[in-house]
Amino acid sequence: MIGRLRVFKETLAGAGALRSTIKDQLSFLASHLGTSGDKFHDILAQTHSVQFEDKTGICLGMNWIIDKEKGVIWHNGGTGGYSSFIGFNKEKQSGVVILSNYAPSFSKKDSLDHIGFNILEKLCSNEL
Repeated sequence: MIGRLRVFKETLAGAGALRSTIKDQLSFLASHLGTSGDKFHDILAQTHSVQFEDKTGICLGMNWIIDKEKGVIWHNGGTGGYSSFIGFNKEKQSGVVILSNYAPSFSKKDSLDHIGFNILEKLCSNEL
């Protein structure tokens, strides 16, 4: 079993080798929103431009999913019992980061994405 675990960890290193904290992610979010005062905003803003759009209106930036209708840029991830969500609205200067120690849910109602979008919607409408 130990040999299998090592292979599993090595195989998924690209997806799960990135380790972060909520503090790191909130700094990353602030850089994308341009509120951090650092020099990275202009560089990161280039990743927000649409690189691909399919017939259903789904847009992709550089590693971002872009909802042009709602003005939301987001991404998620999950592996090995952990999942995450980051989403933001540059116009409203609002964003949310969720890090979870639960595996990703495939149920739309229970997914981290659903929770993140609901929080972001409330932040953008000043309900929170």
